[in-house]
Amino acid sequence: MITSLDMEESVASLTTICTPHKGSPIASKLLKLPKWMLKFISFWINFWYKIFGDEHPDSLEVCKELKRVNLEEERVLMISDKVYCQSYSSKMNKSTDDFLMGIPYAFSMYFEHVETDGMVPVDSCVFGEYKGYAIDDSISHSEIIDFMVKHKKKEKVYKFYISVCVELIKKGF
Repeated sequence: MITSLDMEESVASLTTICTPHKGSPIASKLLKLPKWMLKFISFWINFWYKIFGDEHPDSLEVCKELKRVNLEEERVLMISDKVYCQSYSSKMNKSTDDFLMGIPYAFSMYFEHVETDGMVPVDSCVFGEYKGYAIDDSISHSEIIDFMVKHKKKEKVYKFYISVCVELIKKGF
């Protein structure tokens, strides 16, 4: 909206949370697998997402959208200096911290050895003013977006979102 529709005058700030601005190395690796294997993996991922409530999951398309961007494509991420941009990331500490994100987390650790929330590497979240981890505790991508957050972490997640709003109000947004 800001860049494609030239609406920077209508937007005061942009806050991104665990957004894969630079893509995911694991997605790029997966896309190099044989097509039959990609379809097999995609089928099972979609199966689980349907069980958890996604009516039309398309993990293969998501994987294509998450592939790492090259430096040429990265220029698209530039936003006008008229819009305040900030970003946050999250990370998991071990694959058993989240059933759904545990498998991609394990793949990321095995192939890339980078901090990740199970879906998005921390370095890919950096955009605008990088604020660090949304929550210092181990929290997965699905938990931070409140898809499958456990009750004991739900309060931390909501507290984080409220703190982002309070901080933006203090900055005059």
